[in-house]
Amino acid sequence: MQRQLLRVENVLLSLFPLIYGLFIVPAATTYEVFYTPRISLLLGFSILMLIVRLAVSSEVNFAMLGQSVKRLDLYMMALALFLVSLAITTMLTFDQDQALFGTINFHTGALFILLVALTFWLYSSGRAVSRVGLALLVIVFSLLTVLEYLGFRPLTFITDTHEKLDTLFPAVTVGYRGQVSGVSILLSLLPLYWFRGRYRDWRFWALFIVGSVGLGCTTNSSATIGFALSILIFVLVSKKTMLTALLIPLVALGSLNAYRPLTTLSDQLNTLGRVHNRAIAKDIGSTVTLKTRLILWEAGLRMFAAKPVFGWGPQTYSHYWFRYVSKTKGDLLYRLELSLKPEQKLARVGDAAVYKDLNGKNVPVALNYTTPHSAVVDLLYSQGIAGFSFFCFFLLLLLWYVSKRMGRVAWLALLPLIGYFIYLSAWFITVPATGLAAIILGMAVSDARNSRPATLATKEVTSS
Repeated sequence: MQRQLLRVENVLLSLFPLIYGLFIVPAATTYEVFYTPRISLLLGFSILMLIVRLAVSSEVNFAMLGQSVKRLDLYMMALALFLVSLAITTMLTFDQDQALFGTINFHTGALFILLVALTFWLYSSGRAVSRVGLALLVIVFSLLTVLEYLGFRPLTFITDTHEKLDTLFPAVTVGYRGQVSGVSILLSLLPLYWFRGRYRDWRFWALFIVGSVGLGCTTNSSATIGFALSILIFVLVSKKTMLTALLIPLVALGSLNAYRPLTTLSDQLNTLGRVHNRAIAKDIGSTVTLKTRLILWEAGLRMFAAKPVFGWGPQTYSHYWFRYVSKTKGDLLYRLELSLKPEQKLARVGDAAVYKDLNGKNVPVALNYTTPHSAVVDLLYSQGIAGFSFFCFFLLLLLWYVSKRMGRVAWLALLPLIGYFIYLSAWFITVPATGLAAIILGMAVSDARNSRPATLATKEVTSS
């Protein structure tokens, strides 16, 4: 019976990333299509897996639970302290409901953070899991991204059931391309770890190229920087061969820029009437986004300075950001976001404004910023120095544990997460991407737990 339950557990852990990455259901509004189902899926998966774990463990009692707590790794203790500080912050905040459940468009409140932490534990504490589900997700997700960039809409039979999807493409299953890039950077870097020492395998090239092309189609500057720096880290930790030092980085660069010829192809398909949408690439070199984020970051840091210990609570940025920017910078933020010309007048109060369009007509507008567009600033303002410190301790202790177990291979195992964290420095956590990040991180820790001594693992990576 135990053997059968272990087999069930392995199958569930293997297939869940694929289901989670692609899971969408018909809904009346866009945000429900992309977010609410995944929160429910995480909750259901966590409950089911806990039941399976309890069934596998015979004669569970409080004494055994006490011993299990004593045997917790240091990084898990740091994570537990982080969750305690999260609970305190959520109870102290002005808007407890929003802090707990998140905003209507971004359900990344305390409940989601707790479910992500539980998912990480389920993967990290189990046996090594088959990568079939994740490998299939790399292929399907990346191909869907490319198809949507070309102008095809293969998922409209689900997403447009109640209303036409009004979002920036490629959207795939996560809302819009800024979030697609979060999933894509995780998936595109995985093959570099999976095929370490076997980079001549055609399966490596197939997964790596399709994942990198999909990432390129998102034309997201934060993800591009994170991917480029991750490739640099890969070159530094791998043995210097022509393959690892030159060919793989060149293929990565070429795949990342494949969106350029795909844009031309999209235009031709549109001209021929094969698609009714044209690919629209974002200008990666534009400084407008950086200017707006600098203002949002400043507001978040000022909020942190105002409540530095436990912070304001998760997902409460929208209530306060406009109180912590000057009138000049607040007006500039709106002008940049609305692409207003110098002659167009603007009057702003808080997060509401009225501006004159080019015809002289008054146009009311409200920009509701739910995050400061940086996960670092987000963590600082929302959970203060307490939550920020415990989370940093968790990451450092986790890196120490994986490095101790795997040696230099640890850098390859954590490479997708490193790229994702770089991406998050100028972006924000989302339900689809962060849920997958927890799964991938948990699988890396599980690999470390079941790995050979670090000395042998070091030889394995240098032999590539």
